[in-house]
Amino acid sequence: MLVPTPQLRQLAGLPPEATMAEVVAAPAVRAWLQGVIDGLARSSTGSANRVARALILTEPPSLDRGEVTDKGSINQRAVLAHRSDLVQALHAGTAAQITTPSC
Repeated sequence: MLVPTPQLRQLAGLPPEATMAEVVAAPAVRAWLQGVIDGLARSSTGSANRVARALILTEPPSLDRGEVTDKGSINQRAVLAHRSDLVQALHAGTAAQITTPSC
């Protein structure tokens, strides 16, 4: 699960009022992410450092839900707990907008 940044919106080339779901689905964003995932797949040396599936979150981690600490770090336990359905769908390969290596 990848956290979106403002640069992603620029890459999408969509108007400022576009939703993050529209940004993530934009062809330019999909192509960029596919290139990143394919590059990582080519450089991986084994299953321990290979990315099998990736998706960009349409909703960033929430400070209110404890997904981000006071220091700005990601609280993985809270993210996994609050997004358990998404995590399960990602592992099952059924989540929307999953990117997998093409090589």
